[in-house]
Amino acid sequence: MAKKSINDKLKASVEASLAQAAEKKATRKPAKKKKTEAELKAEHEDMLASLGIPKATTRRQTVTVYKLQYHNRARLDHTKYPNERMRNLENSPMFATWDAAHKECQKREKEDKENLYFCRMTDVPVDEVPAKLMKKLKERGWGFHS
Repeated sequence: MAKKSINDKLKASVEASLAQAAEKKATRKPAKKKKTEAELKAEHEDMLASLGIPKATTRRQTVTVYKLQYHNRARLDHTKYPNERMRNLENSPMFATWDAAHKECQKREKEDKENLYFCRMTDVPVDEVPAKLMKKLKERGWGFHS
């Protein structure tokens, strides 16, 4: 019997590993088909319906207005008071312009020496805005979102 050469052994080893790889490939599960965006959306709507969450048909229209915030003067040092932050003023009046809101802040600071007041821009649903203010907002001409 002739001894096998190194090339013969290498060839046999490569053939064995190729056969093993082909066998694994044959037993592998087929790849899952990716779902289309329409199918994913339908599944999402079905899930929401099963949870009892109503489907929103329209988005509420909003408008940008200015509201007031305040901060305690004595607690401005955040190294001593790390949890003290600006707070939204409850039942804050709404303003169409920054100037009008800033005047109200200055007026409140004169009356209340304990707090600093600031105006901030925020979005509010259109049905919550008084008609008089809505007229000023339309004159301003920007800040309407659908």
